Amino acid sequence: MIFYRLKKRFGQNKNYPSKSEKRKIGALKMQESKVNINRIHSLYESLVKRHTSLDSTFHTILNEGMKAFNLSLGIISQIDGDSYALLAVSPEGKDLSAGQIFELKNTYCHRVVSEKKIISIEHAGSDPDFNTHPVYIGMKLESYISAPIWIREKVWGTLNFSSTQIKEVSFSTDDHEFISLMADGIGSLIEMNLLSVEKEDVISALSKNNDILESIFENSTIGMALVSPSGQWVKVNNSLTHMLGYTEDYLLSINFQNITHPDDLTLDLQQLDSLAQGNIPFYQLEKRYLTASENYIWILLSVSLVREDNGDVKYYIAQIQSIDERKKMEMELKNQKEALHEANIILERMATEDTLTEIANRRKFMLWFESEMARLERHPVPISVALADIDFFKSYNDDYGHQEGDFALKSIAKKLSHTLRGQDKIARFGGEEFILLFPETDEKGCLLVCEKLRKSVESLSTLKRTVTISIGGVTYYPKEGVIVHFDDLLKVADSKLYEAKRSGRNQVKVVNLAVYQD
Repeated sequence: MIFYRLKKRFGQNKNYPSKSEKRKIGALKMQESKVNINRIHSLYESLVKRHTSLDSTFHTILNEGMKAFNLSLGIISQIDGDSYALLAVSPEGKDLSAGQIFELKNTYCHRVVSEKKIISIEHAGSDPDFNTHPVYIGMKLESYISAPIWIREKVWGTLNFSSTQIKEVSFSTDDHEFISLMADGIGSLIEMNLLSVEKEDVISALSKNNDILESIFENSTIGMALVSPSGQWVKVNNSLTHMLGYTEDYLLSINFQNITHPDDLTLDLQQLDSLAQGNIPFYQLEKRYLTASENYIWILLSVSLVREDNGDVKYYIAQIQSIDERKKMEMELKNQKEALHEANIILERMATEDTLTEIANRRKFMLWFESEMARLERHPVPISVALADIDFFKSYNDDYGHQEGDFALKSIAKKLSHTLRGQDKIARFGGEEFILLFPETDEKGCLLVCEKLRKSVESLSTLKRTVTISIGGVTYYPKEGVIVHFDDLLKVADSKLYEAKRSGRNQVKVVNLAVYQD
């Protein structure tokens, strides 16, 4: 009977070739995309999370980078002429720690600074440009990737990751883009910190040295503005007009409420009121501004104030930095995660569903069976398994063609699925054969449900002719210390199916496993 079943399964009706290779390729691509999405998401969280200090943020970013590149050492440095100063090192040790200063020419980063681009190497010992370098001779750093940190249009420092281990997999374009994103993020943090320091200096010296304020205000690389207590723009710099696309005269003729997104205005005004009341020293808010091109962009708004001698608000000082690209990246990440989730659902469905009949395949059935057998160990109850085979299906295909044969298979699968009880399971086992699982079902119950299934197929009126099925079933009553495998049940069900076929087809034969074995 086994030969008989295999012949049917892989003979004339093996209509649908395996797609396992395509699934593997798809899964690998999804996994690679997921890894890249995850590390960009981690970088984004590191940049936006409020840390206790800039140094703490640096170490968080370095740790994310070491994890992303699978390297053991991360460094953020500042370049001053021919000097190379370590701002942050992870992990710190006796040989390398924050505050140390080296000659730039004695570091790998000299090439990054001089060439002003990302440099990477997987095996420095095999490269004549690296294996004679003082760093290689002294530290034996084999793998290395570094990017310049740009601040105010010049290379301010470098971000690099390295290891004494040879990197077996070459640095990819994604790796270069990722470290570039990291370096840009670090540059923004440092520049914001510099601006914050400069802003505090300006506020304290505002009444004494207006020239300093004017210089910093006008030359700032982010938008700056002075705003009256009523919300009217009083003074704006070139960066702000360039960011929003308006002329200076137009901005000075309106107030900030005119270009604030309606959904962001209430929170902004609440924060402004708290600041004016002295409840908070400053506030920071992500909001949207309407540009001259009638598009909303996301900005990060930082607001402090200057008071009159009597305590009234003289004006608000606003720093406005565009974070539109970051928000777009955040939205893209969200969309990619949703797409990945949907793709995983499709892949799971492809892996567990029969393409033609749209019911479960053998792999899914085995998961059900293993789960049910595990449950029996905790709560011993009878369980039944049955094999159903379409009678004379080869002649049906020969008489009406494979297209009608496929329609018959789908119709029968649908009929069987709808006839089953809620707890029962069905899967296509191959060719014109189906396998069924009946939890908590004894021999009598198995016979009754199989008879119901047989009659439901016989009553189908949508096919070219009446089609019947033969069913062989087996019931297992769990016994302590007795282990029954799927193949044991399958062999008995197969034998009873053969008996039903031999007895004239369109019949059900069910047996107790213990009786059969005796």
